[in-house]
Amino acid sequence: MATTFKKPTKATPKKPARPYSLKYTAAGTPRRYLLSGIPAGLWISFTARAKREHIAKRQVLLQLVESWTRRKGAEGSAAPRREQR
Repeated sequence: MATTFKKPTKATPKKPARPYSLKYTAAGTPRRYLLSGIPAGLWISFTARAKREHIAKRQVLLQLVESWTRRKGAEGSAAPRREQR
């Protein structure tokens, strides 16, 4: 009976986990909100900065949405108007 040995594998160092905000928890509904139409260059810059600062993109986006909705004058207002071309 031959014994087989596994080759030792190189242990890859784990990436440091970016902090995940527990302040914002998913709602009990399965709905998803998608972001689309963001210019590629802007998204790449956003992703790179979030990575450099070790912060989750979700956390940044949720903080922005929360602060925008709480701004003075936001009560009862509709979505921001688009500029006329």
